[in-house]
Amino acid sequence: MRERHPAAKNGAAAALHPSTKGRIIVIKYAPAARRPAVHTMFTYVTLGTNDLERAARFYDAVLQPLGLTRCDTSGEANWEGWAGWGRYEQGGAQELALWVCKPYDGALATPGNGTMVALSAGSWTAVQRFHAAALTHGGRSEGAPGLRPHYNADFYAAYVRDPDGNKLAAVCRGLLAAAADG
Repeated sequence: MRERHPAAKNGAAAALHPSTKGRIIVIKYAPAARRPAVHTMFTYVTLGTNDLERAARFYDAVLQPLGLTRCDTSGEANWEGWAGWGRYEQGGAQELALWVCKPYDGALATPGNGTMVALSAGSWTAVQRFHAAALTHGGRSEGAPGLRPHYNADFYAAYVRDPDGNKLAAVCRGLLAAAADG
């Protein structure tokens, strides 16, 4: 059972547990600046590519409408052959990113059957721009932008394959009709 205790100061919590035989255990947490404000399921997702330059051009274009920009790994060793989008800060201590690279085992990158990465979009327009950018930059459609009421009344999505065949979706939830932005 967790409770407040005088030992619990400076970012620590105190806990009593039956296994401690009545002793107070102080649990120190990382400083708030190193903890995510909201717990997320993923830290990062990596997709394989056989052509990093082509993949980087594709993802620069399709992730821009979703508000995602390139991760900055400059000044860090061992990032040659990788490109990422999203949040990557403090050497990865804060990370929520999509990365592309050649497979570690040196074999050709192949898409996973049944694998898909769904990305959050803030509007229907963002979903439409994501889809259009994918088609313009070597991707192919797996489902045009539209409502998918069989998933939910507000499930607006588009599905594409990147030039390596990886399946992506952009999904906007919370709207039943196009907002003023489109």
